[in-house]
Amino acid sequence: MVLNLATTAVALFSGGSAFALPVFFPALVDECLLVAAVGIYLAIMNHEAGAYVTHERVHDVDGKSVLGVGFWLLVSALAVRVVSMPALVFTTVVVGVGVPLGVVYLIFAMCGGERDKVVVKKVEHITRVVYVQR
Repeated sequence: MVLNLATTAVALFSGGSAFALPVFFPALVDECLLVAAVGIYLAIMNHEAGAYVTHERVHDVDGKSVLGVGFWLLVSALAVRVVSMPALVFTTVVVGVGVPLGVVYLIFAMCGGERDKVVVKKVEHITRVVYVQR
């Protein structure tokens, strides 16, 4: 709520458009906090409140069974914040697509290696030597 007031105040006193760059930064902070709140809500509900779901065992709690009104309020606030400004829509899409692609790229880069080396080696049978104490 404070960040919404800050965004409105910045839009009023900057003299420019409501879609201007100074308005973008408080809105981006608000969006990041909403994403963090959704993640924290899901973590708390799965690990703490999930044990109180009556129709499931403690370790078999489904994520959908702990979603409540709070989750949907957070998701709707996040959706409204994202579509409130074209720059936030672009930033959300870039981050939402770029972060998973970056992780996959890093995994492939770490697991990759030099492509011109031959990976297959000759495997020989090695006899096992057993030492017996007398």
